[in-house]
Amino acid sequence: MKMRIEPLILTLSLSFGIGAVIALFPQFTLLVIIVVLANGSIIIARGYLKLRSWEILFLLLWASGLVFRTRDLEAVETQLLDTWALYRVGLVVLVSISLVGLITRTDILRMAFRPPLLFFFLLALWQIISTLWSVQPLWSLYRAFEYLVNVALIALIATKASSLDNWRRIMNVAWFVVLLLLLNIWFQSIFFPERALEKTPGLIGFRIGSFLPVIGGNGAGELGALLTIVAFARLSVTKSKSALLALCLGLISVIFAESRSPFVGLIAGIASILVIARRTVNIWAGSVLLSLVFLLATPFADVLWKWFLRGQAEHVFLTLTGRLLYWQSALELLINDGRLLTGYGAYGASRFVVFKYLGIPEETHLHNAFVETLLGSGLIGVTLFWLGLIYTWLIFVRLSGTIRLSKHKLLLTEIVGALSLWTVRAFFSSAVFVWHPAVLYLTAIGFAVHLASHRSRLARTSPFAPPQLATRQ
Repeated sequence: MKMRIEPLILTLSLSFGIGAVIALFPQFTLLVIIVVLANGSIIIARGYLKLRSWEILFLLLWASGLVFRTRDLEAVETQLLDTWALYRVGLVVLVSISLVGLITRTDILRMAFRPPLLFFFLLALWQIISTLWSVQPLWSLYRAFEYLVNVALIALIATKASSLDNWRRIMNVAWFVVLLLLLNIWFQSIFFPERALEKTPGLIGFRIGSFLPVIGGNGAGELGALLTIVAFARLSVTKSKSALLALCLGLISVIFAESRSPFVGLIAGIASILVIARRTVNIWAGSVLLSLVFLLATPFADVLWKWFLRGQAEHVFLTLTGRLLYWQSALELLINDGRLLTGYGAYGASRFVVFKYLGIPEETHLHNAFVETLLGSGLIGVTLFWLGLIYTWLIFVRLSGTIRLSKHKLLLTEIVGALSLWTVRAFFSSAVFVWHPAVLYLTAIGFAVHLASHRSRLARTSPFAPPQLATRQ
């Protein structure tokens, strides 16, 4: 029996190469381990989970946005690229190189020019142009390139996912990752409370979170709200025990995250699901609604208000925890410096301009995606952003009444509910629409492109066809 030696030689060569890199550059040991783990994960995803190339790229780009350490302004200026920054850059570069190879085989550019994705593609190009006058040119150039990679990946997915069943698959992958991240948060909060929990003066006294990756209370609350919305959408269609468990986990996570904007976004998401679905909810979804009404119409409302204040004085809460000062300062600087039209350069303006001006080096963003975009990209950038978002909502509202198959209706309601949550969150956080990765919310934009561009073709196979009136011969 002849033994093949090629795999053995390849394995030994790789092991020797990895060992040599670690020996010569010990400071990059952690980065090498991450690269090895990432490659192993790709092999498993491709070989055993049977994920497609664009699904793997979707997960890699999402993983590149996970934070494993936090830095203030001084640390960023001292060392722009540390190990974790190289991890993020490396994954983005890997995805971008892969996209270049796939672009030659797909009509991705044509898809990028279809609204509403067109507006986000133009926004990415405008952010790259803003490098010319940016207060931090290299920072703006890389972050704008990063956003362009996100848009390009969504254009690829919109091209490759030629059916609603494919979109069902990619969203299931996304929701599963949300579930994994939320379970990880609870695991770390229970077994490593001294590192994962954040002490607060609020009603509960702490907020759940995780330190690996770093996810704070607001991030945990957003994940919990997202899982609740998806579970509610599924419970409105079927009596699924797994969906009920997911809904309970999501609600409990929102409560123990003491996160206010995700809670408001959760309410908006449930409301939008009911509007888009245009149907009477079943007993499971109805029970959730009655529970919310009960909480708001009884003495529990006082408890809810105390939870909502999170230990803050009411006058502090009414300033949106200092956010109004940040937004006012940003607008004053834009007007006084004559940069209202063009901004200070994409992504770098808040931490390098506003918070330097305010003397708050520990803050990094303005807690508002629209003000953040206005500050970095000016009126031109924020207008493109709003046009893309409004166009997406118009597509969902206009086409919601024409989708008849329940599984496709369910997919639409899940995405609409999630987009409602992210839209509300955007008024109180820059992380949702501005900071990397943008791939999750852009998936909703890509889905809107799919609905708009495939409506006539899908109408012939019935998902979009409205009921036809019978006529007499």
